[in-house]
Amino acid sequence: AMPMKYDYGIPEATKVVGMIHGLLFLSFVGTLNVVTHQGKLPEKYALIGLLAAFIPFGTWVFEHKIIKPRIDNEAVRVES
Repeated sequence: AMPMKYDYGIPEATKVVGMIHGLLFLSFVGTLNVVTHQGKLPEKYALIGLLAAFIPFGTWVFEHKIIKPRIDNEAVRVES
């Protein structure tokens, strides 16, 4: 949206994309909060997830390094 704003003079693009980005951020933080209070995610991992939200592509790294191994581990435990 930044090139559209500065190169093409369309400032509305940043408003729309910014709002979508903000809503996705809030939904991620809200989801961390819910799963932590449900006991499905330890608080230390929730804190790591919150910090990852401020790093570009950090949430993807968080998902693949913390969340996915926990899900795979739980699936193995349920099947056994």
